[in-house]
Parts: sequence; C-alpha cells; structure tokens
Amino acid sequence: MNTTKDKILVTGAAGFLGSHLSEKLAKMGYEVIGIDNMIGGYKDNVPKNITFHNIDCCDLKKIQNIMKGINVVYHCAATAHEGLSVFSPYEITKNNYLASVSIFSAAVNEKVKRIIFCSSMARYGDQNSPFSETMKPKPVDPYAISKVASEDVLKNLCELNGIEWVIAVPHNIIGPRQKY
Repeated sequence: MNTTKDKILVTGAAGFLGSHLSEKLAKMGYEVIGIDNMIGGYKDNVPKNITFHNIDCCDLKKIQNIMKGINVVYHCAATAHEGLSVFSPYEITKNNYLASVSIFSAAVNEKVKRIIFCSSMARYGDQNSPFSETMKPKPVDPYAISKVASEDVLKNLCELNGIEWVIAVPHNIIGPRQKY
C-alpha cells in the first residue's frame, strides 16, 4: 500500500490497458487522475475510484493544467489501429505522436519524476521473433513509426531534463474490458 499519496496521471484511462492500470494504482493507494478522448475508450471502463477527464492528449493547454502536481505519468493512450494507419496516417500520427509530444512536454514543464510510455511490439516490424530489447526498431507502417518516434522524443526530453523514463512494450495482451 502506498503511504505517500503520489499523484499519478494515466492517459487512455478509458481504454483496455489504461483502465486496468488506473484501477490497480488506485487500489494501491495512489491518487489517480485519468484522461481519455474516448476515441477508443469506453466510459464503463473507467474505474470509479479515480478522477477522470474527457480530454484529448493533443490539447497541450488542458494537459498542462492537469499535469500540475503529478509525480508519475503512465502514457497508455494511443489510436491502436496498426493496419488502418496506412489509410489514415494523419489521424494515427496525430493521436499517437503529437499526443505523446504534448504529454511529454507538459510533464517536463511540470517537472514530473518519471514517465512510463507504452509503446508497441509493432516497433520491431517484420523481423524474426522472438523479439528482444536489443533489436533495432524497424517500423513498417505509420502506426509503428509514430510509436518509435515517440520513444525517441521521450528519451531525448527526459535525458535533457533529468526525468526518469521507462518504455514498456506490451506483447499480445488480452482480457476483460477489451472491446476489439
């Protein structure tokens, strides 16, 4: 159980991964603030014991206000339509890359301690599995490119500003609250 009451921001809190993470962190005693633009999230996924805001990660001004007092950011929000990304590269890039840059910028401006970014195994492209963290990313579509570019911006901004960072690469996660 957490006794320090760290404030944690979870993006994509109405989505599959973000809702489970928000729920677990709240049960551990953290003060959880969740955001989601509801493009791929669902109101019934949002845990009842968190503070929730229906806003877009690309809205830097609103994100900046919500980021005040946050200690840790879990950036789970994404438009996870890998196959569709070649048909709608603008939307995918905006909702993944630009949204990530907005979240990272606000976090840097508010001097958060740590940012955890949920990337994608799409970063490895069509390389032979099993994948390993030492493999060079070889994205093959706009979705994967947006994720790898977001990783690079995260590393750069965090290293320049002394912020701890983690890149998580979930592989084939499935479970309750998954709508696709």
